[in-house]
Amino acid sequence: MARAKKAQKTYVAGTKFFTWSLLKEREQFVIRRWVEYPTGKREFERLPKKKYRDLLSNPKALDDLVTRLNGKDPVEERAKAKIKFKHAYISPELLQDYIDNYLALHIPDKKDAKSMFAYLTKYGLTWFIDKMGMADPLEWHKQQFVWGKYLLNKDKSELDEEKRIFPKGTIMSAKVLRYTVNEMNRFMKYLHLKRPEEVNPLLFDPLTKATLKEHEARRKMGDVHVSKYITPEHWKVIKKHLDDNEIGWRFSAYLAYYYGLRRNEAMGIKKGDLKKAHLAVERQFEKIVDNEIEYAPLKSRLPRKVPHWFLKPEVAYEYIEGMHDETFIHPDTLSNKFSELMEVLGLPEYTFHDMRRSFITNAVKVEKPAEDLRLAVGHSSIETTYKYYVMDSRELDDEEWTPKKAAN
Repeated sequence: MARAKKAQKTYVAGTKFFTWSLLKEREQFVIRRWVEYPTGKREFERLPKKKYRDLLSNPKALDDLVTRLNGKDPVEERAKAKIKFKHAYISPELLQDYIDNYLALHIPDKKDAKSMFAYLTKYGLTWFIDKMGMADPLEWHKQQFVWGKYLLNKDKSELDEEKRIFPKGTIMSAKVLRYTVNEMNRFMKYLHLKRPEEVNPLLFDPLTKATLKEHEARRKMGDVHVSKYITPEHWKVIKKHLDDNEIGWRFSAYLAYYYGLRRNEAMGIKKGDLKKAHLAVERQFEKIVDNEIEYAPLKSRLPRKVPHWFLKPEVAYEYIEGMHDETFIHPDTLSNKFSELMEVLGLPEYTFHDMRRSFITNAVKVEKPAEDLRLAVGHSSIETTYKYYVMDSRELDDEEWTPKKAAN
């Protein structure tokens, strides 16, 4: 006899709902909340297990689900939790007001606002408060030029390793540095408005235009480093490790390598995108909400077709199918795990995006037509495409050249 379907529970007016919590019951995770009825009676309400069964092996995804159930954004909550403010100047409540009111007023786009807030906390407030021990904004202003040196992150002995904002060798774009300084200035204005008698209207100017121009040139020169091209030998090592250990995100990496896809593009591929002659790239992964994948338009906004130059369609199908059988992780986590793997394997500091560079380089080496390659990777000009091409001097033939003998 078929089991009767459980009727959906209804609540009378005046029922009070408490926040959802992630707890352990009998060694298993459950998501539940208190419900208080107008009569004063309380009872637990449990979220149906089917809504998060696939997330049980991913604690971060479970935490994100609970945060969303409570009407909050996981990204914003993680950003706010990164700094434990003890000083009255910068309390969590003050940051919440800054995000919800002041920042939202100046940056209506929620996604852009998240990025700006991340720059403020990760590259500004964390350094001044946590690493320098300064709670007074006046002291921040006095140390702005020291802060500027750490933003540039030049590998000099004068930089204290424990106070670095970025890992040694990391060169952030001039655009990110400008945004960081601008966001700190916006926050200083906000503090002045909130506490005019305590915080003077001081603005930061730690980086000159000439300095940023020189910095950007240094960063672009670093992009030509030979390690940006993943050699076939190194790719074999990477792929073997991913296969042998059945690492879940390996399928996204394979699609990125064999089709020159950006990280989020690889994660956005569906089975229906696989065609007889090409892979259709039409969307990119955005985020997971309530265990459902949300997609966004491509970076270039235009869909493209990537020929099966380096992979057979039947193998590509297996990769796409395998990718969707695994639990998706955050794109930033994917990049970090790939970089960590390079260290484990003792390989050069390849990044996930270097697989896109390697696709372009491999296509140039087998002499694929320039226009076909440009369309495959979605660039507006061939100059942009060839900027990604990296000739590895280790592959050049070292045999000595000798003139041919003159014909008799």
